[in-house]
Amino acid sequence: METFEIYQLGEDLKNIENFLLDVISNERKIRRRGLSAVLSLGSYHEVSDALSTLEIKLSNFSRTANIMNPEIGTKFDDLIRESNLTKASAEISVSLKIAERSEIRSSFEEPLLKYFKVITGFYPEKRSPFLLGQSQIDIKSMLIDIERISPTVKSVREEMYARAKDDFETFKPSNISIENVNVFIQNALSIVSDSASISFDTKQNVEEYLKDIKAELAQDTPAWKKVVGALVIVSAILSGMAAAPDALANVRGALQEIIGASIDDISPKPEIQLNQLPNFTITERPADPKTQDE
Repeated sequence: METFEIYQLGEDLKNIENFLLDVISNERKIRRRGLSAVLSLGSYHEVSDALSTLEIKLSNFSRTANIMNPEIGTKFDDLIRESNLTKASAEISVSLKIAERSEIRSSFEEPLLKYFKVITGFYPEKRSPFLLGQSQIDIKSMLIDIERISPTVKSVREEMYARAKDDFETFKPSNISIENVNVFIQNALSIVSDSASISFDTKQNVEEYLKDIKAELAQDTPAWKKVVGALVIVSAILSGMAAAPDALANVRGALQEIIGASIDDISPKPEIQLNQLPNFTITERPADPKTQDE
């Protein structure tokens, strides 16, 4: 996994945690109205994809963690082995997909049935709001698992970022056009600020990173590793949404301007060798005179 993918995994875990806390805080309403009440939670729309893709992302992270730091990777694998998080997340995802279909195909009888359940207290109090068949989901255990896993994800991400910074120290970005980078950043900032489809919290987060980058570019000697790190994070945030593709394109343009110029600057240039061997060509073997006489 790349650094931004690990960052996205951390965001997914955070979103799942917020969603589960919302479910707990709205427990009574969910028991009265059923899963349709879950679908109306604001946090549900941010977490629907995260629930269905969590298992594959954790599996990919496990491979990365074991390569980066085998000790941390082993501990992470032990946590996952003891956890029911991936199975429970998949069950919730399936339950909510079924609920979405039920909402679409609801009949006139359904509101009456819900009303009957409300006045009779039909919903069993000890069951999970995600109950389907005989299975129950322990939300508290899921929250505990996320609490244990999240620090490991953050630790590996920080280690990868630290290594990237160390590698970047070898770059000599003397031919980077700060003006070009600044134009890319300003374009991205304007697009994000004007977007009505990006949530307030996300917009505020992205704007803060971009403004920090602009402030760093104004320095006599910009800390390029800081700039690149911030751009990678912003790219990860914008990659997770389809709201501002032009902003993402400008962020990636800034990264290409920085990294491309740095690589060109340190790439070895071909030199003319004075002691090169002369060029020669292979010709056909001349005919043997004796053979010709015969």
